Amino acid sequence: MYKIVAFCAFVFLGCLAAKTQKVQLAPEKAGKIIQDALQCVSETGADPAILIQIKDKKYSDDETVKNFFYCAFKKTGMATKKGVIKVDKLLDIYPDTVDKEAIKKVILECQQENGEANERVYKFFKCYQENTPVRLSLMKN
Repeated sequence: MYKIVAFCAFVFLGCLAAKTQKVQLAPEKAGKIIQDALQCVSETGADPAILIQIKDKKYSDDETVKNFFYCAFKKTGMATKKGVIKVDKLLDIYPDTVDKEAIKKVILECQQENGEANERVYKFFKCYQENTPVRLSLMKN
């Protein structure tokens, strides 16, 4: 079961959806994100299949899913307790070879100002997933 969940985490974070460029995360960054995502599946009671659903952009908007996103962003240090995305922290996971200004623009455009923390992070992720110019990969293809 753990291997299936770990594979799903690779798929989830390896396919954040992009329109143009695909880059691989540094192994130390990928490992931390995977570990945090797996903990959040356990902590929130989210179905491990959510990790595949995210890749396919076919996840629901129920509270468990919102709590999963909030947990993952908070645990990785990419969001505050209030659900505000930490722009610099999110940009730090990208290698210097990408256009970070273009990514930053999308982050700022997708930042949510209203709602509960989990709702804000969920809405941010949906917007970001649809508009990011760079797709992150956790493993070599």
